[in-house]
Amino acid sequence: MKDCRIARIVRAIQDLSGQHLFQHVDEAGLCRSVDSSDLNAYLREIAGSDGSTKDFRTWAGTVLAAMALSAIGPFRNKTQAKANLRRAFEAVASRLRNTTTICRKCHVHPEIVACYLEGSFPAIERGGAGSGGSGLPNEERAVLRLLERRLAPRRRRRKAKGRVMPPQLEQVVRRTSLIDGNLSEPLALEAAGD
Repeated sequence: MKDCRIARIVRAIQDLSGQHLFQHVDEAGLCRSVDSSDLNAYLREIAGSDGSTKDFRTWAGTVLAAMALSAIGPFRNKTQAKANLRRAFEAVASRLRNTTTICRKCHVHPEIVACYLEGSFPAIERGGAGSGGSGLPNEERAVLRLLERRLAPRRRRRKAKGRVMPPQLEQVVRRTSLIDGNLSEPLALEAAGD
């Protein structure tokens, strides 16, 4: 943790009795844990949508996977493509503290994988505050643009059929940036055994 003030606050919270990191002392002086339903209710309140903590985790996994694949670079053959994807998922799973399988199935948008396998994956510029009105860091803006370009044809087809549903993830992403000092650091990628 880079912010000393936040580190002191987290230490003070950890000193509260109980096993939950996120707790608060209520008006009656009792320790109350903060669970995912509390966080999801808060997100719905501030974002005005049905977003949840899973949306944030999925967005973080998607951005991290894009950054990892960009860092790994293109592949020469199908075997190397699989190995590169495995390395990226392992790096993201490590950062999200989850299994590689769950990361691949649940926390990375499938269009990231499809774009990489098509050989048309763009370079993702690391670091720096984003410019423009979104307020997103460069990495997140690049991934959002990539997904918007790839998903636009589907949206047009749905709109033509009268079935337009605004994506929850897009609503949450447009309101909140997820990449902080910890996630924007380079991913630890295992060396490929070519």
